[in-house]
Amino acid sequence: FYFLTPSSSMPDHVDLSTTSDVILHRQVRGYIDGCFDIMHSGHYNAIRQAKAQCDVLVVGIHSDEVIAKSKAPPVMKQEERYELLKHIKWVDEILYDAPYDISLKTLEKARADFCVHGDDMPVDASGKGVYDELRDAGVLRIIKRTEGVSTTDLVGRLLLLTKDHLSGSNLDGGLGPNERSCVS
Repeated sequence: FYFLTPSSSMPDHVDLSTTSDVILHRQVRGYIDGCFDIMHSGHYNAIRQAKAQCDVLVVGIHSDEVIAKSKAPPVMKQEERYELLKHIKWVDEILYDAPYDISLKTLEKARADFCVHGDDMPVDASGKGVYDELRDAGVLRIIKRTEGVSTTDLVGRLLLLTKDHLSGSNLDGGLGPNERSCVS
């Protein structure tokens, strides 16, 4: 397991002429990124599909600040999301603080041959596709998004369950009028 941080540095090259027992099989490296907030089956399925296309899968994780700026504040802190990712069997490396607006430079830093993303392509604040540069360079592979599950949907369901629970629909006797007015 290898952990890439913003300060990680990779050697520019390795001289194979000095190594007689090197296996000359170049591993195919893939990259997938996301915020991975409240991990669910859709996240696992995307990571599994990405890993099926490469020998080494690098997973980029966005910082709390980047997510808050690009979408909404995450429920889980970056360190909590990292802890979940590092225990997924398809994840070989993690790129911490991955940029939301991915570029060929990001793939270079991850030493990845291509990027994988679901068919739900995000756009930035200006309306430009976040993955357009990679698509135009021919290094973007699209996978099928898992239907019917998303972090946004899960958060919505949790909020509804909490509201229903607090309003008394799931409680024997419910709340008093003062408590009920706080959740209406």
